[in-house]
Amino acid sequence: MTIIAVGLFHIDVNYLYKPKGRHTWHYRRVVPAELRQYYPTKTIIKSLKTRDDKQAAAICLELNQQYAEEFQRLRQGLPKQFPKATHEQAIDKLKSFDIVLGEPMEEHAEIAIHGAFYDHLDDQLSSSLSREE
Repeated sequence: MTIIAVGLFHIDVNYLYKPKGRHTWHYRRVVPAELRQYYPTKTIIKSLKTRDDKQAAAICLELNQQYAEEFQRLRQGLPKQFPKATHEQAIDKLKSFDIVLGEPMEEHAEIAIHGAFYDHLDDQLSSSLSREE
């Protein structure tokens, strides 16, 4: 536990430490014994990549919340991470074909205006896939 001074207040921040001889803050947390099978090491250590005490405390609190939720999910028999929403999975799939969301570029504005979007999408997918796919 590290104590950070913020103005007149002193805040105790669990899992925050500065390794000897280093200038940046780190997050360090021991993985509970019953969950060690899900992690490559017994201890989670991450550099917070900051020298600022207040910024390190804020990042540490976020990481702590993330790992607390992750541990809780694992204890319930769920995967570490929340599964991605269907929308996010669809966006990732489109990105794998070099199709990105955003404002239509000028050369593609005509496609969006004339309703030929589906033809354009079909052409993009067809050019990226083999005949068998």
